[in-house]
Amino acid sequence: MARARRDKGDGSVYQDAHGIWRASIELGYRNGKRWRKKFSGPTRREVVAKLERARKEHQTGVDVSDTQTVSEYLQRWIAVAVRPSKAPRTVASYEQLRRLYVEPHLGRLRVRELRPEQAQRFVNTLLKQRMKRYPERTLSARTVEMVVDMLHAAWEQARIWGYVVSNVWETVQLGRVESAPIVALTIEQVRLLLAAAAGDRLEALYWLALAVGLRKGELLGLRWSDLDWDRGTLKVTGQVQTVEGKTQRLDRGKTASSETTIPLPSVLLDKLRDHRDLQDRDRSRVDTTWEEHDLIFSSSNGRPISPRNMSKYFKGLLRRAGLPEATRFHDLRHSCVTLLISLDVHPKVISQIARHSSISVTMDRYGHVIDEQQRAASGKITELFRERKGGVVEH
Repeated sequence: MARARRDKGDGSVYQDAHGIWRASIELGYRNGKRWRKKFSGPTRREVVAKLERARKEHQTGVDVSDTQTVSEYLQRWIAVAVRPSKAPRTVASYEQLRRLYVEPHLGRLRVRELRPEQAQRFVNTLLKQRMKRYPERTLSARTVEMVVDMLHAAWEQARIWGYVVSNVWETVQLGRVESAPIVALTIEQVRLLLAAAAGDRLEALYWLALAVGLRKGELLGLRWSDLDWDRGTLKVTGQVQTVEGKTQRLDRGKTASSETTIPLPSVLLDKLRDHRDLQDRDRSRVDTTWEEHDLIFSSSNGRPISPRNMSKYFKGLLRRAGLPEATRFHDLRHSCVTLLISLDVHPKVISQIARHSSISVTMDRYGHVIDEQQRAASGKITELFRERKGGVVEH
């Protein structure tokens, strides 16, 4: 058996009888007992590096004895720092980001051992990650930004609590991220979709999604009290989300601009009147089991429709219409905007209809579509000039 040895000047660094390098650092006393942190590794250099890092962190007040993993810490952070102060939908969003994107890659790593290089590699991986439901697409730039923003906030709290010395997410670079391509239905596909939706109990919902670009949660959160029949307007004052397994309507829209009043054309008002009659029949049929939530689009017993179920209903509609099942419900919103662009509606008006925070958001997201329309218009002008030059156009 090999004899353990220590090099001169290294103090607590030594190699045990099995060839494993070990080290320890004194942390003082806890509950009357000496407290120390131990390290081990295959090489002396690795163990010395761990020891020196622990010494520096201990001197700055970091609890180097803490062994919690990224997974354990994020759950604790959400429970202690996020849940009491943030809206339920924010808590639900953080939980989803943690479970779907952080856990598989970083979950088992120790919080205090995560380094900037590892953080950057994690972000690089996310930028190339394919979506499970839509494998032909990578994660959107916005999704990756949301993950990084959440982790930055979590590590800032970890620094305040003394778990880490610095925030490793401050150094992360997203680089030049290409936005996911816009997928929108053509006019002919829109017609096929609405034809397939005729008679569906949610027909009016699909009309609204395509005509005014409401998001799925916003549509499901619409209330009859938000509808002014006389003025023909609709207010978006909340949305339906599933939080901790419970589907519920949450007040307030995605942004302040989401709560603007939307004018509705007569065809949509007619669709909503027909839908109200259908809902009245549902109410009378279930009678005492009906739950009144004032929702325009509810389940057959009056309860909120979960976004997940809404996606299933939409997939069924796509099959009936013979349209690609890779189409997402959110693509109806994209279809609304691109159709407005094709009708030469001014970008500022489109921005107001889509309830973007500013016209720059509209231009950033749909600028390429607008450019295509401008090129097409320029081409028509060129053809006009050619006709004039050839003497075809006369006055």
